[in-house]
Amino acid sequence: MSYTVKTKIGRHGLEQYYEDFKEYITGDLKGKTSATCILCKEIVWHVKNSTSNYCHHLQRKHKAEYDLWSKNASDKEKNLNKMKQISLEDSLSSPSHTSNYGPTHPHLPLSITEKLAFIQAMKTVDPKLRVPSRRSITSDYLPKLHEQIVNKLKNACSSADFLSLTFDGWTDRRMRAS
Repeated sequence: MSYTVKTKIGRHGLEQYYEDFKEYITGDLKGKTSATCILCKEIVWHVKNSTSNYCHHLQRKHKAEYDLWSKNASDKEKNLNKMKQISLEDSLSSPSHTSNYGPTHPHLPLSITEKLAFIQAMKTVDPKLRVPSRRSITSDYLPKLHEQIVNKLKNACSSADFLSLTFDGWTDRRMRAS
């Protein structure tokens, strides 16, 4: 029986309750996993890439530990939800979502243009390139580009006989934008 030893069970933090996690790669057990419960020493089996049997074992045999683990997993999920994209309705109706980010806000991807590593990488790509600052991008380049695009759209729409617009926005099951 050939298997690989793993140190992590999924991404839910279940490894704190299990040890000797194995993923079988050949033979009759190919595609299965097993781990030994630290609390009762029972071997729990499941199909590869799934953790539900490990959760169910905790729930059935170790209720207090399951409740603690479930609460921690729920708290982590809530923290992830805070980072998720807001809905279109909320973004249009809430004034807090339309206010400007501060200069140190973590969602400002343009700040990368001021990082020394990025500037050095760009010099490697093109030694003549002068990387614009975040400020010049937001106050000069983007407004000019926006105005050009709006003008092109207005010209295209004004000369068109018919106009059809389509919007394709969606999220996956966990409400993440894709």
